[in-house]
Amino acid sequence: MPLPASDDYLREKLDAAVGCLATSAEPIQHRLQAAWNGALGPLTPEDFADASERERFERIHAAVTKLNAPGDVGQVPVSTAAIADERAEEVAREIVELRDAVVGRALRGS
Repeated sequence: MPLPASDDYLREKLDAAVGCLATSAEPIQHRLQAAWNGALGPLTPEDFADASERERFERIHAAVTKLNAPGDVGQVPVSTAAIADERAEEVAREIVELRDAVVGRALRGS
């Protein structure tokens, strides 16, 4: 099993993802796609040492890769475009909460 990513690396990726969600006037679905493609995509569940963080990441991953895509389109654009606004907001909230959990754990030193 691979070693978890460093807290600094996770914070960097999660900060970038939150930035994608917060700094654009694009529809929430586009911001989710940008957050995944621009920041979260390289991460894996194994990067998270904490089980609750790992589960939260898996829920985010499942939401943005739910649908199969035709040709070279890719799962993320198709999946995020199909997410209803309310569900997209929930996924965005999960990303923010995951970032908060990682930062909080790092500050506690655990």
